[in-house]
Amino acid sequence: MPPGPTGPPPNPRRDRQRALAAFLQGALVVATLLGIAALVVPEAVHRALAIAMVVVLVGVPVVRVGWLVVRWARRRDWRFVAAGTALLTVLALGLVLSFRGV
Repeated sequence: MPPGPTGPPPNPRRDRQRALAAFLQGALVVATLLGIAALVVPEAVHRALAIAMVVVLVGVPVVRVGWLVVRWARRRDWRFVAAGTALLTVLALGLVLSFRGV
């Protein structure tokens, strides 16, 4: 009889964050390409690409916090839901105030 497998048993939760990891890697690639493109394009397009890169770099963590708030709500971890929601509220309020010129 051949020996059985060695090591720890497979973890059933191993792939639970695969979608988030793929999203973060994709955002990294997009931000890098935008940054490189902003360096080599004419001045007329440079500013738009640089702004798009900053939007990606600022927006990705906000999306991640939103994803975590949903995950914490599914697990009924209300303290973290409250903390994440408070953070997203402060960010949204800052965005609104910045567009109003305050």
